[in-house]
Amino acid sequence: MADAKLLDLQLINPIKFYQYLLFQLIYSNLKTLILANISIF
Repeated sequence: MADAKLLDLQLINPIKFYQYLLFQLIYSNLKTLILANISIF
């Protein structure tokens, strides 16, 4: 289901698709940083 949605996004608007991927990447990195900071303190 998710793959089909990604495929639709890619076909409809490549720029939006890449923005979505970039957002996912940044979000996961931020989450990792936040969790790391919490475990340090």
